[in-house]
Amino acid sequence: MRAIYIVVAFLLVVALGAGTAYAANLQVSIADASGTKGSTAAVPVTIAGGTNVGSMDLVVTYDPAVLTATDVSAGALNKGMALGNMSVPGIVAISLADSAGMSGDGPVATITFSVIGNASQTSPLAVQSAKAYDATTFLDIPLAAAGGTFTVTSGTPSGTPAGGTPKPSGDGSMILLAGGSIVAAAYLVMRKKE
Repeated sequence: MRAIYIVVAFLLVVALGAGTAYAANLQVSIADASGTKGSTAAVPVTIAGGTNVGSMDLVVTYDPAVLTATDVSAGALNKGMALGNMSVPGIVAISLADSAGMSGDGPVATITFSVIGNASQTSPLAVQSAKAYDATTFLDIPLAAAGGTFTVTSGTPSGTPAGGTPKPSGDGSMILLAGGSIVAAAYLVMRKKE
């Protein structure tokens, strides 16, 4: 029984300490953009302060009365893959992976939208969820995310850097804690069977 307490205590220390492995200096943002009804607009998803980012999972929401997401592609910093799930109107789920690690500042993905709204309509481009993981250790990388706004205009499409205040997304301590709890529970089950 004492061994179980030691294992659980060790896992708690590791889980609580792992969240502080990185400073929350990774920024993820979506640029403000505009376009005319009937056009397509390529909206970059960028990072700033990236260091060895091996993978990212993002959920981006938008107004389906204004835009329709049609494609997700890798950005210049991402030499790996980019997958997008656009099966639910108003939501784009994005998975990015680069085994060499994405480092620096720049685009990691591009979301392509068809503009279906009328002039002067707007749509938030909100980052509802964002997670990043280190390419070497696979640990959570704390980050902050900021969305942009898409405006339907009578002019030509353009993209500018997103404004707004980043919102912290938390750290990976709870994920490691949950994982540690699962390992501890499995250990207990195995010990009971002996």
